[in-house]
Amino acid sequence: MADEWDDRLDRIGRHPFRAKFRLRGRDRAMVDLRGITTVRKHAEDLIGRRLAPAEPCNDGRQTPYRGYPVFVAQHATATCCRTCLARWHGIPAGHALNDAERSYVVEMICRWIVRQYAPPAPAAVTRPRLHRSPTGGGREASCVTKRVDELWKTAAKWADRRGPGGPDGEGSMTVDVQATRDVVDIITGGWRAQALYTAVKLGLPDHIEAGRDTDAELAKATGANEQGIHRLMRLLVAMGIFEGSESTGYRGTQVSAALLEGPQSLSDMCLLYGEEFYSAWGHAHHAISTESSGFEAAYGRPFYEYLGQDAATARRFQLTMNAASMFFHQVPEVFDFSGKKVVDVGGGGGHLLATILTATPDAEGTLFDRAHMMPKAREHLSATVGLDRVELVAGDMFQGVPAGGDVYLLCRVLAGHDDEAVVGVFERCRRAMADDSARLLVLDRFVEDENSTVLPALWDLHLLMTTGGEHRSVERITRLLNRAGLEIAGTAELPMETTALIAAPRTA
Repeated sequence: MADEWDDRLDRIGRHPFRAKFRLRGRDRAMVDLRGITTVRKHAEDLIGRRLAPAEPCNDGRQTPYRGYPVFVAQHATATCCRTCLARWHGIPAGHALNDAERSYVVEMICRWIVRQYAPPAPAAVTRPRLHRSPTGGGREASCVTKRVDELWKTAAKWADRRGPGGPDGEGSMTVDVQATRDVVDIITGGWRAQALYTAVKLGLPDHIEAGRDTDAELAKATGANEQGIHRLMRLLVAMGIFEGSESTGYRGTQVSAALLEGPQSLSDMCLLYGEEFYSAWGHAHHAISTESSGFEAAYGRPFYEYLGQDAATARRFQLTMNAASMFFHQVPEVFDFSGKKVVDVGGGGGHLLATILTATPDAEGTLFDRAHMMPKAREHLSATVGLDRVELVAGDMFQGVPAGGDVYLLCRVLAGHDDEAVVGVFERCRRAMADDSARLLVLDRFVEDENSTVLPALWDLHLLMTTGGEHRSVERITRLLNRAGLEIAGTAELPMETTALIAAPRTA
C-alpha cells in the first residue's frame, strides 16, 4: 500500500498543467540557503495571509513571488487558490481555513519541495500537531482533521513495514531524507563560497553587466577555459547569483549587482574571504583544539602583523570593513553628535567618521589609527567632509588616544584582543575625555549563549580563525567597562545584528 500523501501528489503531478512546475533556479537556491524549516515558516505565513481567508483577495490571480519556492509549490500541489483546494483536496471554499486545514496545506507544500530533491524514501514519520479551531470549525473542518489523521496513520504504517525487521527480512534503517539533505547542504557550503570567489576573481559580475552574456564571450574576456566557465555558470545560476543560460544569455541579479565594482561593492570581501580567510578556516581543527589563530597557523604570523607588511591585503581588508558597514548611516540616529568633538579610535578609512560629520554639520572629528591607514583615511575624508573639520592622528590605542574628545568611538576594533588589553583601551578613553559629560560608544556584535542566532556565532568563530580573538557578551563587556570606571548609560540596536553601547564616566 503506497503512502497516500505521495499518491495524492503523484496524481496531481500527472496533470499537464501541474507537471510543468519544478523547483529550480532562484527558488531552489532559496531552499538550499534557508533550509526546509525556514521554508515551512514561509509556507505557514503565506497560506495564512493569501489562502486561509474565507474570501482571499484576488484569489487565483495573486502576484507571484520570485525566489519564493512556496509559491511554485502551491501551483504544483494545487493549493494555489480556493477553487483548486476544493477540486483537488476536498476543502470547500467560502470559509476561513482552520488550523487543521492550514497544517494539511503546509504539509503538502513542504512534502512536494522535499520530493524535488530525491525520490520519496522510507522515513521515520512524525505526525504534525493539528490544532482545533477555537470556534469549532464546523463539519468541513472535522472532515479535514479526520482525513489528515488517517493519512498520517497510513504513512506511519508504511514506514513501519519498511523499517528494521520489515517484510523483506532485512534490518534496513529508515532514512531521514531531509536530515541527509541538511548535512550535504552544510558540508558543501565551502564549495559554493569558492564558486562565488572564483566568479569575482574572474570579474564575471562586471563582464555580464557589460553585456558579455555567453560562455564564449566570458571565456574570452577572462582568459578562462570556455567549458570551465560553462560549468561554473551553471552552478552560479542555480545558486541565484545570475539568471539565464548559455542559450538565452546570462543576466545579472540583485546579488550579482552587490558584487559590481564600486564604492559599496562586496567584491573585496569575496576575494579576502576566498583567499586569506579561506586558508585560515582550513586550520579550523587546530584553532578550535588550541583556541588559537587559524590564520597564524596558515601564514606563520599574526593577522594584524601580516596586514602591516602586505599593503594589498590591508587595503582589501579595509574595503571589506567599509562595504560591511551598512549600519553606519543609522549611528547619527541613535546618538546626538551636535556640537561635539568626535574621536574615532581605530577609525580605519574614515567612513564612519565621515558619515557622522556629514549628518552633523556642527561637529568636528579626529581620526585615530595606525600610520599605514592615514593615506586612505585622508583621501576619503578630504573628498567627503573636508580636512578643515577633521584631524588625522597616527598612533596605537594600546599606548594612548587623543585627549579632549566629547565622544569616543570604538567600532569593531576590540574583538581581536584579550580582556586586559580592552580594559586598558577603555581606561585611556576615560582619562582622555574632556569632562564627565563625555561618552564612549562601543559598536559591535555581541554573542548570546542562550538562543543564539547564526550570524553572531559565525563571526565569533571567524575571529578565532583570523586573530585568535572572540566576540563578547553584553554582560562581559559591561564588566570590563566597569573596571575602567565607566558604566552603560544606554543601548541601541543597529542593522546586521550590531549593537551600540553608550558608556558614561562613573562619578559615584
